[in-house]
Amino acid sequence: MCPANALLRALLRHHLTRKEEDVVVDTEAGLEHFGRGVVRGFDVLLDIVEPRTQSIQTSLRIFALAKELQVHETLFIGNKVRDEAEEKFLRDALAEEGLSPFTIVPYDRPVEEADMSRVAPVDFAPSCRAVTTVRELADTLDKGLTRD
Repeated sequence: MCPANALLRALLRHHLTRKEEDVVVDTEAGLEHFGRGVVRGFDVLLDIVEPRTQSIQTSLRIFALAKELQVHETLFIGNKVRDEAEEKFLRDALAEEGLSPFTIVPYDRPVEEADMSRVAPVDFAPSCRAVTTVRELADTLDKGLTRD
């Protein structure tokens, strides 16, 4: 195991023993953190999935690995969904596995403009649809709706 992942896993184990604390970890896209056991025992995993076949396949693999690592709950977050056809594609693909998205973050051009301007979307366009949806998701998680 690489030293960075070993440190991260040890740090998370230390913090996860304190039940009154919430820890948010934003990892790189992909499966490496699962192979390294970094997410073992997490309460909630946000599985970010775009309405594309490869993204859906990767998210389903993440879901399976999360179950193996005793992640208590996996929430699928649809991301960069441009229209009803893409939303239907994503919903149908997840439904084939008995799953559904927890929320859908729409594609929103101001998010790209913020990136090109090197400004956080929340500062660049605080009322755009994508930022509003992510805020609502954060509020929902903050209220503890997904906790036991």
